[in-house]
Amino acid sequence: MRTDAREKFSSNGCPGFELQRGVSEAVAVMTRTVREIDNVLTSAAQKGPAIGQQRPQNGVVCSSFRNRRWKTTSKQRRCTNIHCQTPAGQRALNVADGYTFVVVWTMLRNLTQWVASSFQSTDFPLAPGTDVRGYLIERTLHRGGMSWVYKALDMRGIAVVIKEFFPASSAYRSSDGSVRAQPGKEDFYREAYRRFHEEGRCLGLFRGPTFTRARTFFRSANTAYIVMEIERGRPLSAYIRIDRQPISWETARPYMLDIRNGLLKMHKQNILHLDIHPANIFLNLNGRALLLDFGAARHSAEPVINTARFFTPGFSAPEIKQGVQWGTWSDIYSLGACLKAAGSLRNPRWPREIRVLTLECLREDIGARIHSLEDPRFNILLDKPAPLPR
Repeated sequence: MRTDAREKFSSNGCPGFELQRGVSEAVAVMTRTVREIDNVLTSAAQKGPAIGQQRPQNGVVCSSFRNRRWKTTSKQRRCTNIHCQTPAGQRALNVADGYTFVVVWTMLRNLTQWVASSFQSTDFPLAPGTDVRGYLIERTLHRGGMSWVYKALDMRGIAVVIKEFFPASSAYRSSDGSVRAQPGKEDFYREAYRRFHEEGRCLGLFRGPTFTRARTFFRSANTAYIVMEIERGRPLSAYIRIDRQPISWETARPYMLDIRNGLLKMHKQNILHLDIHPANIFLNLNGRALLLDFGAARHSAEPVINTARFFTPGFSAPEIKQGVQWGTWSDIYSLGACLKAAGSLRNPRWPREIRVLTLECLREDIGARIHSLEDPRFNILLDKPAPLPR
């Protein structure tokens, strides 16, 4: 009778998973040992030799064990005094020859670094041609902090975008291709997965020209996937990096209006994006701006926790980093930062009202900042649009 491959490589019987778990435990033990020995030697080296004891003539003693350099000449080949005279240090080290201990310590440190790097080698994307629930992976598009993004083909040959949950700092890919939490980081992995599930829910909740269209959300290989329709274009960050002539306000206004309308639609449902920056604003070839990456989105009544994880310097509101209660004003600050990055303060072709609006959005004082996207100061975005240049 044939055995199902999924049963053969289950979480209990997968040799790769057991190996990774054993390696992780060995890494933790060796890292702790190296840290304790290093602390003992550093403390002992700073105290110097015991009273009445002479420094060796055929060796070199430095003030810090970490910075000690061993000479390799014929007369100065090893250091016979490791200057660890405390009882605790003698019990911890229990060596008579300093050179022998340095060799052992160096080998242990190098082995620890080598074994720890084995987890990095497991952070790799799915190979082209991999089948994921009927979707054929074509190539890798992007590596984010919480996911891999692929271009894939569905069963009808239509191109789609697949986002695979894979937090780089707390997960690894086992030998059977499944994604698992690194030992000791299960809590962070579970919290990150909950946020990824919320992102899929937000994509399914909001529909319109300013949101990417999500097809489905499913679990497979011990992780989760979001399938979205593909969009042609570039993020706003790519246009900001390009050195070109300043664009007119008539060209930029429709994109800013799309972002404002998308955020307003979220705020009416008491959902905050909290991660607005140029890389998460996508300008497609149809002349529309789309909001991306809802991994930090949450309800306005949700308590303030884990704020530093999605703080983007220069674009996130200061209250996010400080742990102060966030709200619609936090997204408005980020919108103002995007307007500034797009040139609202330095482009002479933009109206004065948009420069004033940018500064009002960027006020650090929450009480003085604009609190609603329906504020009359945003009416400048509602003017009749001019035709886009060809």
